[in-house]
Amino acid sequence: MVYMVYIYKLIHSHIVDKINTVPISDSKTIGYYSTKKKAEEKIKEYQNKKGFENYPNNFKIEKLKIYAPSKSSKFYELWHEYMDKNGYDVITPIGVYGTFEEALAMKTKSLFYSKYKEHPNGFEIAEIKLDLDGWTEGFIPN
Repeated sequence: MVYMVYIYKLIHSHIVDKINTVPISDSKTIGYYSTKKKAEEKIKEYQNKKGFENYPNNFKIEKLKIYAPSKSSKFYELWHEYMDKNGYDVITPIGVYGTFEEALAMKTKSLFYSKYKEHPNGFEIAEIKLDLDGWTEGFIPN
């Protein structure tokens, strides 16, 4: 049986630089939560942490629909990362999947997309658990 599950990704972003008028942002995934209310509660908590306090309105909650073999609290995130010629990390979230096998299949498929061909080793898959903070401290603002 396959279950349709909604989870909520909490992100914080702010502009750190501009290159030729293109904004460069620093984004942090705070965590994934089982309810929107839990994500909203985390916003209140993080708005007082170092760095986040300078950008208290830059939080965003994304609602994600995932098909999973169970209603577990374990999912898999796939992203692509490399360093550009200016020394910035370029991180592209690809998706969150209900099984490791689904994430691996999307990684294999993504290898054929032109934007990933220059950095084929930049893919990462990480296990994520719901209602646990992935970013647990503040940050030093620019």
